[in-house]
Amino acid sequence: MSIINTRADLDTLGQSNPGAYLAFLQQIADATVTWSLVDGGWQQGQDLSALGAFQLGLSDLPNPRVSQPTLPASYVAIIHAVSIVQARIALRRAGLLPAIDAYVDQEGGEVADRWHYGTTLQRDDPMLAAAAAALYLSEQRLDDLFAAAATL
Repeated sequence: MSIINTRADLDTLGQSNPGAYLAFLQQIADATVTWSLVDGGWQQGQDLSALGAFQLGLSDLPNPRVSQPTLPASYVAIIHAVSIVQARIALRRAGLLPAIDAYVDQEGGEVADRWHYGTTLQRDDPMLAAAAAALYLSEQRLDDLFAAAATL
């Protein structure tokens, strides 16, 4: 196994083992493609920093094998806000709306005003934290409810 640190090392590899040389160039080409998660969608970019070390240009490389990444199954987007309508539908589907309505009616005042006349429910709202605690809803359960509400 050869250590490849310079263009001379790369040229030596090309002369002694053309298959390994092409495989190495393919790895560099693939490494030039970057992906960023922006506003819930993937955005492709390019990082050419590896080319300078080997005095290569893009024309020296094979086409990169580009494939959009996938998120791990455990990935959950954090939803920061949903509309009250989205929240009510998600809660109804989860069977929690009657309990939430009873809590809101019991609290009354500003809690009731915000629930009945508000337009947005913020994930970090202290009112939500108090309601969740009163109904024994975990942080994970709240995240799941917000994620479900965001799809409606």
